[in-house]
Amino acid sequence: QTGGGASECQSVRDLLSAKLAELDERMRMMRDFRRTLVNHLAACENELKSHGQKAECPVMMDITHFARSSKTADIK
Repeated sequence: QTGGGASECQSVRDLLSAKLAELDERMRMMRDFRRTLVNHLAACENELKSHGQKAECPVMMDITHFARSSKTADIK
């Protein structure tokens, strides 16, 4: 046989199945990350539209708040 037997075919099938599952998970994570970026962009656009030159970046405020919260949680 030149194409391998049933055991080789099963191994390839299992590998392909695992790779597809891995790819599906990566795609899910990328969709979630894209959704986060879209939300951040909308928040920035709303802030700029509402406050113009006096706008405060909501994304940077969230990051700063998260960093402070994480440090406080580490201390407890």
